[in-house]
Amino acid sequence: MADDKHKEDITPRNTAKEPMHTPVPDTEPIKPEPSEKEIPEKEEQAGQFNEFQQEIKGNSLTSDAWRRLKKNKMAVASLIVVIVYAFLSLFAPFLPIYSHTKIILEHQNLRPSLTQTAGELMYEKKEKELYAIAAKRADLGLSEEEEERVERLPVNQQFDYYYDLGKNQGKVTLSDRDQRSLDRLKEDIETELLFDIKNIEYIRSDDSTVKIDKMGVEEVLQAYADLTGLEASVLMDQADKEVKEQIRKEVQIKNPGVTDEELEIFYQKTLDGMSESDMNNYYEENLEAKIIGFATRDANRQLKEVVESGSAEFPLTEIFTMDNLFEYEVEASKKHDRIYVFGTDYVGRDMLARIIYGGQISIMIGLIGTITSVIIGTILGALAGYIGGKTDYIIMRVVDVMYGLPYMLMVIIFMAVFGRNILNLFFALAIVSWLTVARVVRGQIISLKNSEFVEAAMSMGASTRRIVFKHLVPNSLGVIIVFSTLRIPAFIMLESFLSFLGLGVSAPMASWGSLIGDSVEGMNLYPWRMFFPAAAMSVFLFAMNFMGDGLRDAFDPQSKNQL
Repeated sequence: MADDKHKEDITPRNTAKEPMHTPVPDTEPIKPEPSEKEIPEKEEQAGQFNEFQQEIKGNSLTSDAWRRLKKNKMAVASLIVVIVYAFLSLFAPFLPIYSHTKIILEHQNLRPSLTQTAGELMYEKKEKELYAIAAKRADLGLSEEEEERVERLPVNQQFDYYYDLGKNQGKVTLSDRDQRSLDRLKEDIETELLFDIKNIEYIRSDDSTVKIDKMGVEEVLQAYADLTGLEASVLMDQADKEVKEQIRKEVQIKNPGVTDEELEIFYQKTLDGMSESDMNNYYEENLEAKIIGFATRDANRQLKEVVESGSAEFPLTEIFTMDNLFEYEVEASKKHDRIYVFGTDYVGRDMLARIIYGGQISIMIGLIGTITSVIIGTILGALAGYIGGKTDYIIMRVVDVMYGLPYMLMVIIFMAVFGRNILNLFFALAIVSWLTVARVVRGQIISLKNSEFVEAAMSMGASTRRIVFKHLVPNSLGVIIVFSTLRIPAFIMLESFLSFLGLGVSAPMASWGSLIGDSVEGMNLYPWRMFFPAAAMSVFLFAMNFMGDGLRDAFDPQSKNQL
């Protein structure tokens, strides 16, 4: 009975629960379980909306800073200018500009022009000079006051004045000798060529060819002997004398101010320390240079015949054969058909190319100096701010002592002692430039080191190195980036100042500062030589400063200049 009663008590409770577990009808399709690929998508979709089905968008310091930066039109325009400068510097070798090292003495100090060729400017310059000389010889009937006024004018304005009197007003005529001089110049302008020789190849007896820079000493010597018709031993003795004299000059340049006896000792040590392969390289360069000299004279002769025939169109690319022994490629153009948009310098080099390549050096100095100072300053400032105690005291006292030293005087002394070398310049500029970075980073680290994420990292057993460089420094990148953009113009200005004093970049390299320094002497007569480098540098410095201010406001939402 007890068992039956127990069964009776249980049965109704079980039957009461049955409606809660109603089976699904057979007619309703059974939904398949989601696959592994679908589950992350659903979870991701679910994470993008809140409980009100509103899309949730993530936000970060970088995206928020970029949003604020885009509202600053001046900062965006400056960013575009910086990108253009970077593009020109990186791709300078591929730009359609003239060589920045090519010297054409006939093109000295030609003024800028968008339409006139170098030949036309040369003719105009020569004509003004001849008319000025003829006007000074002739009696123009000028009053004393007018003559004094003309004499006070700059030389180029005097030439313009006398040219106007002679050419336009007809008060001066050129002599037959001066007219013949102009006619010769006009003929030279129309016929003179500028050419480069490339890919000189030696034709072997089996009609195969090999480039001369791929040949050994013996083969180059034999090829040169075949070209000149002299004995190989005689040519080798001559090359040996020239090579040893070259080595002696190199030793003298490296050791200035030594006596003749000391120079001889250094020279013998250099010879004894050179391997056979090093000497062979000197011999090969010497012999190859002589073959190139023969090819240059041969190309000049053959190109003159091409010009006289009148059938060639320039620029011209041809392959010439020299004495059935050598083949070489020639790229020729009319020497005086060049157009110099920014004019030329004191040796006839294109100012536009010089400014672009000078920007390479200046921007590289700014970047390397900034990167070096930021790395050193960030490491020392972060360690001083987080560790504190004696470490902080020692680092900050070193910073204080170095702050008291005259920075520019130290750089000037360093460059004067160790020489004008680009590496020395980098080191001299970065040697104490990290001081301000260290102070800024130290203050930022002190304000962050008691944050919750630092305490969480410490509770998980993270090391000091990991906390500093994985947590604190990344959270200080905003300040570091802003400071870096403001330091680049400072380094460029420092380099320009050193180059102006003659302690910066040395020839054949050039920077904006060295270009400005070279233009000081002829500033009144040739103002474009100073104006264009100074304008290029000023635009870049303004752009970097405006971009730095924009980044500061963008990374600091509580800045008073926020948008």
